[in-house]
Amino acid sequence: MLSKLSLLFKLALLGVFFVPGTARAALPNDPYFMRLPIWQQIGLERAWDITTGSREVVVAILDSGVDINHPDLRENIWVNSNEVPGDGIDNDQNGYVDDARGWDFVDEDGSPTPYVQPGAAFRAGELQHGTIIAGIIGAVGNNALFSTGINWRVRIMPLRVIDATAEDGSHVHQVPTSQIEDAIAYAVANGADVISLSLVVDANIPSLQRAFVHAYNAGVTTVVSAGNYTNELRTNRDLAVKPMYPACFNEPGIGPELVIGVASVDSTDVLSSFSNYGGGCIDIAAPGEGVPGTLYQSAELNQLQLYGGAWNGTSFASPMVAGAVALMKAVYPELTPAQAYTYLTRTADPIIAQNPTHAAQVGAGRLNIASALALLTAEHPPGASSSKEQVSAVAPVPVVPTSAYRVVVGQDTGTDSLVRILRSTGEMEDEFHAFSESYGGSGISLTTGDTDGDGAQEIIVGAGRGGVPYVRIFQSDGTLLHEFLAEATSDRRGVRVGVIDYDKNGQVEIVTAPLTGEAQYITIYRPDGRQFLRFSPGQRPYPFGLTFASGMVNGEPRIIVSEQYQGGQHIEAWAPGGAYVNQWFVKDVPSQRPVLAMGDLTMDGITDILVGSAPGQHPSVIARPFDFSTQQMAFPVLWSDATTGVSLAAINGVLAVGSGRNVAGVVELYNAVGRMLVQVYPFGLYYRGGVSVAFLQ
Repeated sequence: MLSKLSLLFKLALLGVFFVPGTARAALPNDPYFMRLPIWQQIGLERAWDITTGSREVVVAILDSGVDINHPDLRENIWVNSNEVPGDGIDNDQNGYVDDARGWDFVDEDGSPTPYVQPGAAFRAGELQHGTIIAGIIGAVGNNALFSTGINWRVRIMPLRVIDATAEDGSHVHQVPTSQIEDAIAYAVANGADVISLSLVVDANIPSLQRAFVHAYNAGVTTVVSAGNYTNELRTNRDLAVKPMYPACFNEPGIGPELVIGVASVDSTDVLSSFSNYGGGCIDIAAPGEGVPGTLYQSAELNQLQLYGGAWNGTSFASPMVAGAVALMKAVYPELTPAQAYTYLTRTADPIIAQNPTHAAQVGAGRLNIASALALLTAEHPPGASSSKEQVSAVAPVPVVPTSAYRVVVGQDTGTDSLVRILRSTGEMEDEFHAFSESYGGSGISLTTGDTDGDGAQEIIVGAGRGGVPYVRIFQSDGTLLHEFLAEATSDRRGVRVGVIDYDKNGQVEIVTAPLTGEAQYITIYRPDGRQFLRFSPGQRPYPFGLTFASGMVNGEPRIIVSEQYQGGQHIEAWAPGGAYVNQWFVKDVPSQRPVLAMGDLTMDGITDILVGSAPGQHPSVIARPFDFSTQQMAFPVLWSDATTGVSLAAINGVLAVGSGRNVAGVVELYNAVGRMLVQVYPFGLYYRGGVSVAFLQ
């Protein structure tokens, strides 16, 4: 079965042990999960809101063997149901006798576990390598043991192709190339959906490339590591200068999608010091530093731990991407390798700012599993065309035609009053400046509405803090229609703007309140600037600016405001003349300045009230129908580890969320159950300010 041709393969591994610390409660209930920062970094917890995996998905791990009896892995180990273990017969006639749980291509038997000849030298990292990777991809989740993999449920097909024995004590291994090729063929023939291979080779071998082409043509997605630069291996970090394979394989007619090459970044998305890189070879990056994992336990080899380590290497970045593909296959089993490549690279978080000297050399960005799944499920709803098991399916969500709206964005920080109009798919359509460069304000507020009754909405802009308190009304092409002062020229608290159809005639009025400082009154103006109504909701001052949202509820104009109260917020609804209508207590919103919006998010004909987190809180949105007919729902948005606050806007079926200050300014669109539809950085990757959002219909 083995050919005479051998190559120098290098394990993409750097390992350092640690003893796990004190466990704390987390989701899931596995004690060492501890809301690992790595999982937060790649959006995994949000991804689990969509799926936690499926045992219909098979991931083949070509490595140094997997501990198939590990207590946190054995439930997820692939089983060849057509083979009778231990009877010495090739029951399924596939050419492998007793391959009940994978195959060992090194020793040519049905025991694909790590193995070292008695008395032989070995390195613990190589011995543990495959078991760690298996745990990253698919340690059993929510079983109260150790930690969890990216997939709580999956089937891991162990295929041993590397011998951990290294008599010279190095990371370099003599591996017959046919072992790799045969393992790929075995994985394809026996139903693998994904292949994970954390190995590199310094020669372009046509037969090896043909093996990957075979897998691609069979619909199997292959994820490979970039490899590590070390003095020991004496490799060149830039793969564009000195290619390493399989990451640099590029098949005519297929292109870079043949394999997905993965580089390693640290916890801040900076390229790891050991990681190879290179345009044309690296497709995406993932965290590869300080990764704990499941371990092979062997008293004979003095390997006594079942879980631990702080492992470093592209070997541990690569299986994160393989695990992401497995989650994608769980919700859309028809996923092709080309689609997997596209969804992963389209939704990766940009990391150019963190890696300015490697802008075109670390792929599309850092893996974001939540974004990849959100885009996939938006385009291929679970259950639409699949015969395989569907996991964590959600109720049907109304679909809003993308032609039905545009998104208006403005900078919430700095002196630039730039307004941009985006298509629903994220592309910029138009832009204009609401004020001159010297207007002196910090950012702008904005909203939209039909101010003249012609059926087309206008864009209404309020000056930011520090600017003369103008309100300006523009056509969508930037033509100025009206302007007026909302307060005295000396008042520099900024102007928050909203709209309301007070007369119920299809022509909206402008609602204003101070953005910052002590505020008490809400003022309503005609579009030409005539003030005709002012009232104080609750007859009390609001010390941090008056946060409000306005809109129509059952055909009646309503304004909602927020007041902090004993561990949460009172959301109060008022008629424009100052008559109290209703209130809603929102728990766990301690901020003094939550963000409010109104709109029929669930498309059930009932206006929803939306409360967004303010600066200092993790970004989230809480929604509840105005008539209190159902309980409130909540879902995270943006980055789970950020504390930037948000801006909000809602129309029928779609929620727009803009980031707060001090992070890259991003806008994300979500459907009614919190699945992201679009992510865009409207002012570029280097803008680190807040983004105001509104819809234009």
